[in-house]
Amino acid sequence: MNQKHLVHIHAVTVREGVARKTGNRYHIEEGACIAMAEYPDRDGEVKKDTTAGLLNLPDHLRGLAPGAYEPVFSFTNFEGKVTVRIVDLLPVRMTGTAPVPEKKAA
Repeated sequence: MNQKHLVHIHAVTVREGVARKTGNRYHIEEGACIAMAEYPDRDGEVKKDTTAGLLNLPDHLRGLAPGAYEPVFSFTNFEGKVTVRIVDLLPVRMTGTAPVPEKKAA
């Protein structure tokens, strides 16, 4: 099984304050990102998914710079259901260059 996952973080937003209900301070960092996955289905056909949104960053990734990252996944239990969570983001060195537009003849 050959799976590929990539998260492009474009900006990080910090939200902090005091919770109304408990009075506890909080600090949350969210990455505005585009997440991409490529994986084979049961028949071996390669599927591609792309989604955009906000990703809550784990506490140990505070101050993460925008860029391309490979996510490391684990499992957790949320309200009795097994869910997948991102536990780390590993920097990815992007290879290749952006295509150069062709000049139009005058």
